Amino acid sequence: MNLKQLVIISLILFLSIVAWIAFDIYHVSVTTSVTALQMEQVKPLTPNFDSDIILKIKSRER
Repeated sequence: MNLKQLVIISLILFLSIVAWIAFDIYHVSVTTSVTALQMEQVKPLTPNFDSDIILKIKSRER
């Protein structure tokens, strides 16, 4: 196998791998979707505490 054939095979292999990666990225970006249920499950919690409840819990411990 001479150098010219090796370069051609390497180039074809490289382009195939690049096309495969590009198609994979496109496929993931098109098919990935978040459902309404998932959006509801990942909504952030509010960091507000009811101080009366906390005091009641502390008084129960004593």
